[in-house]
Amino acid sequence: MSENISKALEEQKHQLKIALELAENRNDFQTAMRILNELGILCQAQQNYEQAEKYYQRAIEYALKINDREAEVSLRNNIALIQKALDKVNDALSNIERAIEIANELEHTVMKAISYNNRGLILQELNRLEESLQAFEKAVEFSDSAPEFQGKAIIKGNVASILKKLGRIQDAIAKYEETIKICDEIGDFNTKAMTLMNIGKAYLEQGDNLSAVEYIEKGCRLYKELGLLQNELESVKELIKIYEQLGRIHDIENAKRRLEELNKILNIKEDS
Repeated sequence: MSENISKALEEQKHQLKIALELAENRNDFQTAMRILNELGILCQAQQNYEQAEKYYQRAIEYALKINDREAEVSLRNNIALIQKALDKVNDALSNIERAIEIANELEHTVMKAISYNNRGLILQELNRLEESLQAFEKAVEFSDSAPEFQGKAIIKGNVASILKKLGRIQDAIAKYEETIKICDEIGDFNTKAMTLMNIGKAYLEQGDNLSAVEYIEKGCRLYKELGLLQNELESVKELIKIYEQLGRIHDIENAKRRLEELNKILNIKEDS
């Protein structure tokens, strides 16, 4: 994170803390809850997970006080992901189970999709892969019932990732292909690029370098179009390794030139 961005985040936090004090002084618990959530998000962006957890916990207390159950579901999902990052996996799972329980009571389809997806991520952290797969599949079921939900491609991709970890490579590739179709439908090109890379890596695990290079090249081109230079750099590195295995000298030279260009651009950005 650059120094300028860090300073901007600190200034945002300072202003929010002033607003939080005013809201609490006038017993405006709804506003205080919202500000605490925003402070948690800012701390999360700074990877200050301990402080983020504290802010989210205080926000949950206000959600309980004013009986805002939708906000409670959202906040429990937020704090669960922070607790996962802090290796407090059992606490994370407890918050997610409560979020799922409330989302079911509210019959809120999108919240159920998000909560089951996060349950899958936490169970994956615990290496409970079959249970993780079940949670992701449940999330897919709910996301498919919510046409307005924009996270369905990511959830489908999570199913594929678990299948890959379970050694079901062909099933994983099929799910990744479904993910790409969803990405095209909803215009989620960031996830599409990542998915193309994942398909390439799945083919690599099967020893199919020709299919792998086809998909990783597509992912690399899309990263370039999107201006995601760091992602493009990593994919170019991956391509060089495959080109070397395939003995494609001309492609190796071109990829190395592009790698040099990207390193220069990214170093300039980092210094500015």
